[in-house]
Parts: sequence; C-alpha cells; structure tokens
Amino acid sequence: MINYLMKKQMLAFVLVTVIVNATSYANTYTVTSTSDNTTSGTLRWAISQANANPGLDLINFNIGTSGNTFNSSGSNSWAVITLSSALPVLTDAVIIDGTTQTNTNTGIMPGKVVGVLPYSQANINFPDIYIVCGYTLPSNDNGFTGNGLSINAPNVTIKGLAISGFGNRSSEQPIGIAHADISVLYSSSARIMNTVISDCFISCDPMGNYPTTTARRTKGSGIVVLANNNHGNITRNYIAHSGGYGIVFHANQDNNSNSTPNIAPSTNWIIEENQAVNIGMSTAYSSSQGRAADGISLMSTNNCLVRNNYIEDWEQFGIDLGHNTDDNIVDNNTVTGFIKTNGSAPCGGIRTGFSSERNVITRNKIFNNTSVTSLAGIWTDESLTSLTGGIQKNSNSFTFSENEIYNNRGSGIVLSNNGNGTVTEVIITKNSIYSNSGLGIDLNFNGLTGSTLVTLNDNGDVDGGPNNLQNFPVIESVGYTSGTMLTIWGKAPPGSTIEFFVTDGETNNHGGLGLSYGEGKTFIGSAVEGSPEDGASGTGSYNIDGNVANNNVNNFRFTFNYPGLSEADLITATATLNNNTSEFGPRIFISTILGCNLLQFSGSSVIRNLSFNW
Repeated sequence: MINYLMKKQMLAFVLVTVIVNATSYANTYTVTSTSDNTTSGTLRWAISQANANPGLDLINFNIGTSGNTFNSSGSNSWAVITLSSALPVLTDAVIIDGTTQTNTNTGIMPGKVVGVLPYSQANINFPDIYIVCGYTLPSNDNGFTGNGLSINAPNVTIKGLAISGFGNRSSEQPIGIAHADISVLYSSSARIMNTVISDCFISCDPMGNYPTTTARRTKGSGIVVLANNNHGNITRNYIAHSGGYGIVFHANQDNNSNSTPNIAPSTNWIIEENQAVNIGMSTAYSSSQGRAADGISLMSTNNCLVRNNYIEDWEQFGIDLGHNTDDNIVDNNTVTGFIKTNGSAPCGGIRTGFSSERNVITRNKIFNNTSVTSLAGIWTDESLTSLTGGIQKNSNSFTFSENEIYNNRGSGIVLSNNGNGTVTEVIITKNSIYSNSGLGIDLNFNGLTGSTLVTLNDNGDVDGGPNNLQNFPVIESVGYTSGTMLTIWGKAPPGSTIEFFVTDGETNNHGGLGLSYGEGKTFIGSAVEGSPEDGASGTGSYNIDGNVANNNVNNFRFTFNYPGLSEADLITATATLNNNTSEFGPRIFISTILGCNLLQFSGSSVIRNLSFNW
C-alpha cells in the first residue's frame, strides 16, 4: 500500500514541477513600487494585468530603495508592501516570484535535520518582499477579503515572499477556517490546480520573527486549502506565529466559513520540507474560547503526502488527520517542543481518526513534548466525523511503523475509547518507543481524561475495544548464547505475529501492578506463533499479575542485531493478530545459557539397574 501511494504522489509531483520549470510566459509584469494602488508598477496593478491576460504570466520584482518603503537600509533590509484593502483574487495562471528582487535581506533560515532517516532540509533564503495587512479585517467571514493572497485558478505559483497579518475576522474569533495569509479558494466542483507555494515566510516577518506591529500579526491560519482543489505542492516554507493553523486543508468550508452541503476532498498534495513553529499565538484569543491550532492539519483530504517537515510547538496536534481523511502518508517528519497548555483536548504529537481509514504514519521522530495537555506521541480514538456532509464510519486500517517516540508526557501510542465508533486494525510495528511518562502502547485509554492503565489479558480474548484489546504475549524466559542468538520461551495468541524489543529499562506498572510492562526501545526480531520456526506446540495457561489466559506455547530461536546485548537488558513483546496490535507485555531479564560439551560418556547394566557416567 505504501509503495502504491508513493507512486501516486510522485505523479502529482511531476504534474506540479512541469509548471514550476516553465521558461516561457504569456507576459511578464514587473513590480517596481511599494505603493498600494492600481498605477503601473504596483503589485495590485501586476495582479490585475496577469488576470486579464490569458496564459501563464510572470510577476517579478525590481523595487528600488528610492521613493519606496523599506524597513531599513542595513544588511537585513526588505521592501514593505502595506495593503489598504484585499488584493484581487488570482484568477489566471501566474508565477509571483519574490526571489527576483535584489537580495538585501541576506540571511537564511537553516534547514532542520528531520525524521528517523534522517533527512536534511534545504535552507530557506530570507525574503526581500514583505506583504502586510494595513486595513481592518472584516467583522464577518466575507469572501476573500480576510486573505492576503487568494488563489482561484490552476497553475499558480507563489515563491519567495513574506506575508503576514491576514486570515480572520476583526473580532479574532478563533480559527477563521476559510481565511489565511495564503488561501486556495473553495470550488464547487473538483479541479486540477497544480498550485505551488514555496520558499515563503508566512505569518512572520522576513527573518522569521513574531511581527512587532500588531496589524502585521496573523490572526488566522498561515495557508488554507479549501474543497475540491486537487494536486499541489507546499514546500520549503517557514510558517511561524500564526493565530490559527500553520497549514490546513478543509473540505467542507466555503470562502465564508460556511459548511458546504457535501464534503469534497482535496487530493494528491505534497507537503514537504516546511518548518511550522509556534503555531496558535494570536494574543486576542482566550483559552475559554477553545483552541485547536495544529502545525499541519488535513481534514477530508485523500492521497496526500506529508514528508520531511519540522513542527515545533502548537496548540492541539503537530500533525492532524481526520474527518474522512483516507489513504495519506505521514513520513519522516519531526514533531517536537510542544509546551503550549491551552489547546482543546485531546492534544499530542500526531493524530489520525474521525471516520478516517488507511493512513500510514511512518518514520516520524516525536520527542520532547512536555505540555501538561499532551496525551500521546500518536493518538487515535473512536470519534466519528461531525462535519456536515461527512460519512460516519469507523476509523480503521492504520499503520504506525518505524517511528521514534520518546521523552513525551503521556504514552507513546494511545488508542482511546473516546467516541461512539470503533478503532481497529491498527498495525503498530517496529517503532522505537521509550522514556515516555506513560505506557509504550496504551489500548483502551478511557475518554480524554482517563488514567494510564495496563489492559490485562483475558482468557479467549473476547473483550472489545480499541484494537479488540488484543492480548499481548507473555515471555517466560529468554536465553542468550554467545554471538547473536536468542532463545525465547513463552505463550502467545495462536497465529499471532510477535515482535520482540529491548526495553528502555524503566518501570511501567501503571495501575499498581506487580510486574513492569516495557516500552519497546529497540526492535530485535519477529516471529509467527505456530510457524515452522516455532519450536514448541500445544497450549498452556497462566495466571500472573491479573493476566489470566490459556494460549499457545512457543519457543523461538533466532539471530538478532543488537551489539552489546547482556543480562542487564530486558525484553518485551507485542502480538499482532488480524491487523490488531497489542500493548507491550511484561518485561523479563535475559538469562545466559551456559555452554556444555560432552567429553566422555559410558554406561553399564547390572541385572535391572542402569548406570551412566559422563
């Protein structure tokens, strides 16, 4: 499934880059003035000309310092275009390229090293053009007048600009979902857009700082994409200090923040190499209004790829997928530094849910999220979509694989019973989970405020809940021989795939249990109960620490790749059956198997007595 989706994303990328690399234009319009009027040389004039001229046009910049507004004359200087009213909507193909302006803002925003792989982001040059809001935003959700740049045509590229101060009503009612510094407008029917937004500084000044002038502070989201807009690329942008979401896709909102009759997903977008920092900071908002700003949020969005992004400190989730958001991949992002305390519960690193299916969360690094509101590194629950026109269905068929989740408040991965649906078939495989304050994996967390508790095994595994409350394996002994060979004895559900991990060595007996249930820090191997590699057969019962079950016995002997394994290490395991993965089972110390060599053997019999010597 992952390879199939990635092929689709590569096709989308090709469609986008055809436009980016175009070298001929219907016409070129040069912005030479920071004035905000319709005379020749202004940005407003250039957009109007491009709209009126069919074909792909280029808007470039050549603004001189004489007679124009610059913030300073130093090495970090930029042209400031202050708008007195909303710009015209972009209604025809155009490239607006801020990198054509003379480089007087000479710094860079360094790229981050992100994800498990790891991946080095490209640096982002400081922009030399700054578009800011100089008018009072409307008191209601009036079309596009709350936006900075509004896109309503295919083949539009926005590159190398800084923009801030837009996105919401003058009352700053939280999350003006239809409005942003850059907005791709609602369409009543599906369309191929090939939108590109790259190398921009959004919701901040051209050095990435929180704007010092109140009018320049973004009151809504950084970038919003509304319904029926397919194919696009949002890449290498620095988004910081937005009042609402950093990047948000929303498929049931029109341009006036009204619910549309039917959810119309936006599909085949690539969101990569962005930095979203300090998301949800509009000072006029109060915690009593409820805050839910995510770094990147996909609502009713399908077949999209969120890859190699850096997300730092937000209000609800670093990356959030929900409300009929299906078949997306969240790959190799870093989600860290969550310290805000006024987001609406649940809060955490990454979420997928609300009647969504088949999302893959893989190779993400989720760490050092210490907010008191944080419940999990990765969260999903049984909530059903509440969006107008949405399809209410259970959330299932997720894959959480090869993520590194550590030093977070709450558990590493949580499947909660919050909501009225079900969440099942969540495969949790080969993750490195350690040093979190809760469990490594917590099934059946109660609602949004429940205590972290080990879900005990029951005979027959007949209970229901998230992932069917799949029973975990019980390891009875682990034998270690020299070299790279382990022999593990225990009991596990028949036919389950067992994954073995070295733990972080910490104590996890949540619920006052006698044993400790490990977080799986290092994956060392897997085996299938009852397979030819299983050296034991039959069944056996156990009654230990409240776990009461009758399962199949197993004995696996396999090689591992973990240098330095010793008797000081502890082993834990999960079981996956019918695509439902369990919590981690009780941890157990490794025992060294002593080597024995038979040097001599003899036997004798006297009448009916046998005597053996060795």
